[in-house]
Amino acid sequence: MRYKLKILTRAKTHTYILKDIPMYEWDNVLGFDVERDELINKLNNLQTLKEITKLMISRGFLDEFYEILNKERRYSELYKYALPTILFSVQYSLFETIEGFKQPGLVYIESFQDRNGDYIKYDYIDERWSYDFLITSKLSADLNQEASLQGSFEPLLQEGTNE
Repeated sequence: MRYKLKILTRAKTHTYILKDIPMYEWDNVLGFDVERDELINKLNNLQTLKEITKLMISRGFLDEFYEILNKERRYSELYKYALPTILFSVQYSLFETIEGFKQPGLVYIESFQDRNGDYIKYDYIDERWSYDFLITSKLSADLNQEASLQGSFEPLLQEGTNE
């Protein structure tokens, strides 16, 4: 099956065609009888990730991905976290069963290819799937988290004692 993978950045939205690959090719890179957690860990190895993305996306994808990470350093963990999970879920036909993928992200699958070769956009993709919305939401969440942490430490700081 084929999908349109989107990567949102401040400057533009990058679009790539992502496809599942024959299991022989997958196993040739990742190993034959490997448990799910170990597969995810192996996908975090750069050499392995490069081989898999070469097969599933394109030869130069990982280099382009790192150009994006260099420009978006502040949010690089958001980009890095999503990619191996998406690759794994597409390869094992799990993508549509995972609810977390229905939440906006900087790296996401926008659509799938139907039998006629047309790409059908998932109905949950809306205006929230934008760089500005996601970054504003993240900054707001980070500020709220910092405020709640500060609030919980404030009584300790005011007392000035260690018990």
